[in-house]
Amino acid sequence: MKNMLKLAVLCLLAVCAAARAQNSPKLVGEKKIMKLGDETAHTEGRGIWCMRLSPDGRRVLYLLRKMYKTTTRDGKQRERRGYKLALRDLTNGKDAVVPVPALFDDDFAMAWLSMTVFDPAGKTLLVPVGQDADKNGYWDVEPPKEERSKPGLYDIASGTLKTLDLEANLIFPTFSPNGKMLVVLALEMKAMKAKVHVTPTDKINFRPLAKAGLIRSICPTSDLMGLVVIAEPEEGKQTPRPGKFVLYDLKADTIKAELADREHARKLDDYNPQWTGDGRYLYYYGIEDVKREGELRAMPITRIWDVKLGKEAGVLADTVPIGPGPGTNTMVLSKGKEQEIVLHVQGDKTLGKGLHSLGDESIRPISTQGKWLLFIRKDDDGTESARMAEITLPKK
Repeated sequence: MKNMLKLAVLCLLAVCAAARAQNSPKLVGEKKIMKLGDETAHTEGRGIWCMRLSPDGRRVLYLLRKMYKTTTRDGKQRERRGYKLALRDLTNGKDAVVPVPALFDDDFAMAWLSMTVFDPAGKTLLVPVGQDADKNGYWDVEPPKEERSKPGLYDIASGTLKTLDLEANLIFPTFSPNGKMLVVLALEMKAMKAKVHVTPTDKINFRPLAKAGLIRSICPTSDLMGLVVIAEPEEGKQTPRPGKFVLYDLKADTIKAELADREHARKLDDYNPQWTGDGRYLYYYGIEDVKREGELRAMPITRIWDVKLGKEAGVLADTVPIGPGPGTNTMVLSKGKEQEIVLHVQGDKTLGKGLHSLGDESIRPISTQGKWLLFIRKDDDGTESARMAEITLPKK
């Protein structure tokens, strides 16, 4: 009798597990995009935002790592690593290099790639264009050259580049998600003076905003943008520093809400906050002091801000937001910095606070685009490849 009872319980558990699996989000249609190697700008164990998929799913923008000869601060000729922009056409596997000088730094390149770099049709890129006065193929931002830069619109089909009438030592541009606006951070590195400029896309006419800082993701349904504002220099110093993280109203040109102080916003240059498709929730990386083994330690968390209610809607421990998933109310996250990929569904009351696994720890996230997820998988031969798959939600 006991054995029959055990068997019945095991069968019931198996049925429940199968039902949960059937009613859970999953990845389908996985396909390999490219082999990753020494030239592709990713590192073992790190790859978030090293690639972006176009909105139509036809192309992938990625980085090629190359060495360039340049003059360094000490006046000597040396080689420096640069990052060339390349597009792969997924319909035919052909690659094309975007005709702009190589970006000077992988942190800058990936911070820019985490923004909206394609227009909604996937036909145009908004890129930073170094002037490359010495024609070495590399954007020499730092002294002694301090090359200037401009934002540029690159038409993918024709291969033509049009630079826009805004110039600074460092240009950091993005489309708004609907493609109707361009937002550009212009920074003079020597003086450490910055301005954020906005313009309609169809009639370029840049206007500066009242507040400056590192621009972060823009809401897909309103004029709100994440902004890490520039704070006053510390006492006795002249260099400004990153300050608090705020929601900025681009239309009203004013701060809408303060979400994090300087201490808790210090990693938002590495981890770009992400909006759900309906524009109601903003997921952003935070720091929480947790007592472990008798000591206070800073632990990563994801905070969720509800724009409609104007307050925090939840906290997800030990996660990093990657990008919106399918539908209007989902978010792809990584547990830990780049471990298991999970999908959070707003309003989901199931176990795990609505977190659903999208794979085991053999895959690492890169970025999302609508229903698609870009990720890295280790192949049987020990090398790594970039792949894509569709995130499917269970039928209601």
